[in-house]
Amino acid sequence: MSAQSYLTPSEGFNAIDILPNNDTFSSFDVYGSLLYANDGDTIRCFNMETGLEVSKFGKPAGYTAYPSFVSISPDGTEIWAGFTSFSNTDDRIYSINIEAGTWDLKALMPGNFDLEFLSNKVIVSGLNSSDNSNPTSIFVLETNGTNNHQQIIEIGGFSSGLATDSDGNIYYATSFIDGSTTNALYRWSSVDVNAVITNPETASLVLDDATKLTDIPSGAYDCEVDAVGNVLFNFNDFSSDKVLAIWNKTIGDGYNFDTLAVATDGMDWFTMVKSCGNILEPGDDDGVYVLSWGRPVAKVMRNKPPIINEPLGIISGYEGDSNVEINLNNHFTNPEDKEAFIYEIVSNSFSIVASASINEAILTIDFLEAGQTTILVKATSNGQSVTDRLIVGVYPEIEGNYTITDFENLTLADESYWSGDDGSGSFVSGLAKFNNTQSEWSWEGWTYSNISDVVTPGFTNQYSAITGSGFDTLASNGKNYGVAYVSSDWVTNETLPLPLTFSDNSAHHVKGFYVTNSTYAALSMEQGDDFTKKFGGETGDDPDYLKLSVWGLIDGVETETIEFYLADYRFDDNTKDYIVKTWQWVELSSLGKIDTLLFNLSSTDVGDYGINTPTYFNIDNLYIVPDATGVERISIADFVVYPNPSNGVFRVKADANENMEVSIFSINGMLIYKNKNYQNSDLIDISKQAKGSYFVKISTSQGNYSKLIIVN
Repeated sequence: MSAQSYLTPSEGFNAIDILPNNDTFSSFDVYGSLLYANDGDTIRCFNMETGLEVSKFGKPAGYTAYPSFVSISPDGTEIWAGFTSFSNTDDRIYSINIEAGTWDLKALMPGNFDLEFLSNKVIVSGLNSSDNSNPTSIFVLETNGTNNHQQIIEIGGFSSGLATDSDGNIYYATSFIDGSTTNALYRWSSVDVNAVITNPETASLVLDDATKLTDIPSGAYDCEVDAVGNVLFNFNDFSSDKVLAIWNKTIGDGYNFDTLAVATDGMDWFTMVKSCGNILEPGDDDGVYVLSWGRPVAKVMRNKPPIINEPLGIISGYEGDSNVEINLNNHFTNPEDKEAFIYEIVSNSFSIVASASINEAILTIDFLEAGQTTILVKATSNGQSVTDRLIVGVYPEIEGNYTITDFENLTLADESYWSGDDGSGSFVSGLAKFNNTQSEWSWEGWTYSNISDVVTPGFTNQYSAITGSGFDTLASNGKNYGVAYVSSDWVTNETLPLPLTFSDNSAHHVKGFYVTNSTYAALSMEQGDDFTKKFGGETGDDPDYLKLSVWGLIDGVETETIEFYLADYRFDDNTKDYIVKTWQWVELSSLGKIDTLLFNLSSTDVGDYGINTPTYFNIDNLYIVPDATGVERISIADFVVYPNPSNGVFRVKADANENMEVSIFSINGMLIYKNKNYQNSDLIDISKQAKGSYFVKISTSQGNYSKLIIVN
């Protein structure tokens, strides 16, 4: 059905001959997968997918003339065919009913050349005269038998094809060969055209009434507008290549076009141009068709870009791990299977984290320093390219004696989570205690999960980490991870710090922990949704971020704050912008010994009701020093708040033979209750305060002590 072409396509395009054994056509048109072509005596219809002739329409008996054009009606039910004679004395335009095969003589028009449809009108370029000295013009075809065709545009020169677009504009590329007028591609506006059509007494439009789109080096034969408005045309010269071109959207003097293909044989001469779809798209149903004398119809189409058949995805490793080699040919496919790929690294956002190099098709990654980097790899074939990204996470080596909170002691079925709906109010992993508050419509605090869904956006996927699993599953086979939700104050709309305490009621050094984004937050920042903006904005230049702040408390006194950016778009170089999608280490050793860890989130995406970015994050492998030597603590038996959690009404009991000072602070440090002469087990009522976490601090002659409580 098709073969490589006599045309030489430009880079990024391909050309094939349609029906390569059929080289006697003089005019044609396409409609979907059907090619209608006139060989002089018969209009034949071919299925271009199979190459089979499906129907034919013989010219009326006894009529001798040359085909000038074939045009299919917009609804695909009729063929309009033009014929001219050497003397232009019996030049006819027919319509053929495709279903019935009947020919209907629509009009006589001397020197007809091309036909297009304009709304409910039929317009034709040509002479409308047997006198060749008359100027080439464009006419509205009169089909009532009078042949009184209305001239709407007078042009001059040799006749050429015309085109219309969906807005009703008319296009024409001139063919002056005497050098008196520069050849060019013109466009007449629909407003001006309609004004002439509706007012027959109005003078015809001329070249000066049109917008010149581009100059053309030599005379044109035809022009065409594709389905999305790309303007195509061809031009011929006896002494140089014949050119099929596309207007580049620049208006005015000069050669404002790009070449799609050329015919280099001296005997070639381009004629009709037709199109389907969008010439600049690489689809099977997109392209431009052109005909040359003594040649088959040829199709020029955009090369299909390489396909990413397996995304490069995410890889992780420890500092100093062996290099990882990735065969890029396993990730990219050339759909036209013509040339080997050319691979290149476009950017490496943080080369201090991991280095990247390519040798032929092998991408080599070297893990250097803890962090995350994004490596963009471009694959090019047939003048078309596609880019994919590889996210590389690098872990530090942690040495020392630690109790690791890895959530693996918590039993979960595969693809499930614990949400706290059993009412227990907390859970423990390692030395860490995580509180969970439930209400009829929501929860806050901590949960744990092993959900691996990293593609579903939105609130329904709130329990998933963007990594799809816990930290370092290859080494530890760990699937579980912690899920944190930072709630907001209903009055101030400010986020409320989320506490984490220790199950032995002692103070500890915390080395650090691994953190990543929740799928909910990551996809919201990456894609935007009904509630949150796409980070970077439409241009990618908005300096957005999502920041995790972590600090400690020791006896109610705050430590320094550690800040970690879960997403950061503040870089001048947008290739460095990132959303954390690997497990990343957060070092906390500078906080010293603490009895409470506090976590909070802040974002640049803030609305009338506070932060818009989903306030979720995930943690795993929290490293805690088990030895609490050097910090005095009352045991849990000596200092009890009961009930805890409560509805805000509770009692405090301590092993002290004196009255105590009891102070209660909100999670962000605001004093909400104080009793300087509290007696053991007296009732405390803070039920009018907002639900959430609070700190109870008692002061005695022996020292100051604090405990976290939950108000449901």
